[in-house]
Order: sequence, then structure tokens, then C-alpha cells
Amino acid sequence: MTAKIRFALVGTSGIAHAHIAAVKKNHHAELISIYSRSYDRAKHWADRYGLRPAQHFEDILTDRSIDAIIVATEPARHLDYAFLALEAGKHILIEKPIDLNLEKAISFLQQARDYKNIVTVVSQQRFDPGFIALRNNLLNGAVGRPILASLELYWNRTAHYYQEGTKWRGQYGSVLLNQGIHWIDLALWTFGNPHRVGGFSKSTRKELLCSDTAIACIEFPNGPLLYRLARRLPLGICILRILLNAWKGLMTTGRMIAGRVTLMWILSSRRNMTRRCRQPAST
Repeated sequence: MTAKIRFALVGTSGIAHAHIAAVKKNHHAELISIYSRSYDRAKHWADRYGLRPAQHFEDILTDRSIDAIIVATEPARHLDYAFLALEAGKHILIEKPIDLNLEKAISFLQQARDYKNIVTVVSQQRFDPGFIALRNNLLNGAVGRPILASLELYWNRTAHYYQEGTKWRGQYGSVLLNQGIHWIDLALWTFGNPHRVGGFSKSTRKELLCSDTAIACIEFPNGPLLYRLARRLPLGICILRILLNAWKGLMTTGRMIAGRVTLMWILSSRRNMTRRCRQPAST
């Protein structure tokens, strides 16, 4: 029987609950320790989830029973922990975004290549069934060469969201960096590195120091021209729509969340049309 991968969680932010639940559901992994800059907070979470609190981050680095760490702190501290974990020989899963500083992120990437550690950044949307279907049909030529891609994101974020934790979400948690990054990642995964990038962003709320509205235009040398609109709204609804125009037809995948979830994707071309819809579960 293969031994379980033993994790430590660094950070007790809002997303930490999701990481704990994900590891506990995985039969090949085990979460054994948790660290926070506040030891009292670490003890609180440890008691709640049956974990071992670490008083110092060095305790995790020197613990040979820990194979990997999950970095789930606020983004400005991600690589502060990841650099040390890399040198300690730990495998690393970093919450998105990898960092706020591009030069720092590039330096980490270059250094990570010299180690055998597995290092990755959270990109869970790559496992979305609707997008996987869209991407597979694109890559196997079902609709021909892609011409134009449009991605629209309207995400619910109330005033309470920006006040949580250290309030970093209202200081540098811009809509592209925090929410839109998932779908930028999908575009890079599908079409490769861009040729040209441009755009605009602004804040529509006076209490924010970062943008909650953004428009980006990305040109891929061997792919489509991508138009990207992202907007955070103080409403109880989340909408995502991806539309891809290709030489032979049209593909789209979408998601709307308003209390319950509906996922659907539609593929249409000159040769065929497929429609699939997963209805919301009854409450």
C-alpha cells in the first residue's frame, strides 16, 4: 500500500477551510499540522480539525514526517514561505496568485527548477468538466482554428468580503489578480504564451484601493484574440460565460451561481450540435 502524502497547512485565511476539506477527502493524503503567525489562531484551528499546531514555521520545515505544505496565507506572503519550504525539500501547493511581485515570482520559478520538489499553484478550474470538453474539442480540431474568444466574469463580492482577515482584498486584491486569474490561466493552458497584452482597470467603490472592474485584450500568436471582462458586484449572483468563435463553428461554456448551481456547455458547428445541462440539486 502506498504511503499517504502528509501535509501541513500554512495560513488560516478563508480559503483554508476548503484546503482542509479537500485533503481530508483524499484517501492518498493526510493533513497533520497547521501554522499561523498567531499561535492562538493555529491552536484554535488545530482543535477544530484535529491537527497539530506549529508554534514556528521552522517547526514544519524541520519535521521530516511532513512531505508537503499548502501555502494559504495572503498573497503578499506566499513566496516568503515557499522559498523556505523549497530549500527544506518540501513539496509545495501555493494558493493563487503565486505572488504580487513579478520579479520575485520569476526568481522563485527559476530556483524551483533546480530542485526535485513538486511545486504548483492552485488552478482548480482546469478540472471543470465543461471547460475540459470545450478545450478537448478545440484541440482535436472539431471547430477548426480559433479566431476570437470572449470571457465575461461577474462575481458577487459584498463589503464584508473586503473586511475579512487583514483586509488585503480591498488593498491589492484586484479582480483580475484574485478572481479573473483562474480564467487567464485557462487561456494560457489552452493557447500558450500571449503575443501582446493590453487593457484597462478601475475601482467603482471609493473604499477600495484596487480595481473591481477590468477589461483585458490578449493576442495569442497561434490562437485567438481574447477579450476579457471582469467585474465584482455587491449582488448575490455569480456569472461566468466563455464564448469561443472558431473557423467551423462556435463553442461556449457558462456558469451561474445564485444560491444553487447550474453548469452547462454548448458546442455547435456545421457538423453537429451537442447540449448538456446539469440541473440544480433540490434543496
